[in-house]
Amino acid sequence: MRNVLIFLLSFSIAIAVFVWTENEIAPSFQTCIAQNYSDQSSNASGFTVSQFLKSQAICSLRLIDRHNGFFAALSALIVAIFTFTLWRSTDSLWKAGERQLIHLKASSEQQLRAYIGIESCQVITRDGGYTFTVEVCIKNTGATPARDVHHHIVADIFTPFGERIDFTPPGRNLGIVPLAPGMSHLLETPIAIGGPTGVPNIEASRQAIFTWGRINYWDVFGREQHVMFRFRSGDPIRKQTGTTTHIQTVGWRMNPEDQGNSAT
Repeated sequence: MRNVLIFLLSFSIAIAVFVWTENEIAPSFQTCIAQNYSDQSSNASGFTVSQFLKSQAICSLRLIDRHNGFFAALSALIVAIFTFTLWRSTDSLWKAGERQLIHLKASSEQQLRAYIGIESCQVITRDGGYTFTVEVCIKNTGATPARDVHHHIVADIFTPFGERIDFTPPGRNLGIVPLAPGMSHLLETPIAIGGPTGVPNIEASRQAIFTWGRINYWDVFGREQHVMFRFRSGDPIRKQTGTTTHIQTVGWRMNPEDQGNSAT
């Protein structure tokens, strides 16, 4: 609607400029108008509005015919300008459509692609505290499968004022696990804390368990994605052993660190 109003306004201004120009500048037009006015004035009915408009139209046509070369060139220029404007508008619409298509495609991919995340992380013993295992449960929360899921998980003990842990992201595991939407998978790695005698060190915060790793996978749109994680031991997991009331620490819940966690 805005473009139509602009066109009508431009057309009206052009007509007004043309009428003013032929009345004020063009001698042949002025002569024609004067002749028509003289002819009509001799008529008893006088020079009416309809006769004025008729004279304007006739003299305008005669002016255009007299200078047909100029008006033909002017018409060609107007057509060229209109064509250029139309091309610009069409090009803008085409580019806007392409941008919209790219946006819709990216938005659809974001909504439909696979998303692997960390569902839970813990350290647990299943043999009374002699050996411990770090368990990281990953899950595909996306709408499509994750293909060629490569993973690697590392665990180590941190001792305050001791040797610093190298958190360099590990390389890829050769194992490949596909994950369907909503499917979970358990990553495991052993951690040596010194058996039952090492448990008090973790509980007293004289030592801490760290686990970190990387997960690489491909979504159905052919793009490689990744998850990097780093966790530290937190609250103990305790349970009653046997038929006694003795409560034993069987593991620790792992909390995510401020650094070392990222995903695409």
